[in-house]
Amino acid sequence: YYDLVDYLIKNKKILINEPIEGNITALHLAAKKNNIEIVNLLLSQQEIQIGDDCFLNCQRLEKLSIPSFITFLGNNAFKNCSSLISIDIPSSVVSFGKNLFDGCSSLVQVSLPSTLKIIDEYMFNECQSLTEILIPSSVERIECYSFKKCSSLKKIEIPSSVTLIECHCFEGCTSLNEVIIHSSLQEIIKYPFYGC
Repeated sequence: YYDLVDYLIKNKKILINEPIEGNITALHLAAKKNNIEIVNLLLSQQEIQIGDDCFLNCQRLEKLSIPSFITFLGNNAFKNCSSLISIDIPSSVVSFGKNLFDGCSSLVQVSLPSTLKIIDEYMFNECQSLTEILIPSSVERIECYSFKKCSSLKKIEIPSSVTLIECHCFEGCTSLNEVIIHSSLQEIIKYPFYGC
């Protein structure tokens, strides 16, 4: 199967970023079937993209290391990947979609690159296994609901680069018992720690 897919890619029989059906690409299909060999083969192709909905609802995907030539992650790229435990994002990624890890309930470890400027709405919503996260010093804004219902999150340090924390961003983080905020923070919009 691996050799067949490899042959089809090399002979341009599979257009790796084109939908096979609806919005399902070869990468999405391989991840959905939990065929890690094929996922890694596709991710080794320099032209591969992780666009909108790329791994959406791929509930068997457990770990992923994104290649260093990837520059953007689309909206909902990993949404509802409920078995995803860890993911490494390289510093080549400069554009991050909305709802990126929304519903990744098993996510424990994520390395965020120094290119991240905004933690978008619902980025880590309902990541219930996430106990800690290092927010890079490049981040300037944390948007609404970005860490909502991260019920295992115990500690968060907001770096001095952050000037704005928007509404409800840590709502329902019931295990949160330590928050470090620097004096450089200029604005907090209503109820960022509601239900903590």
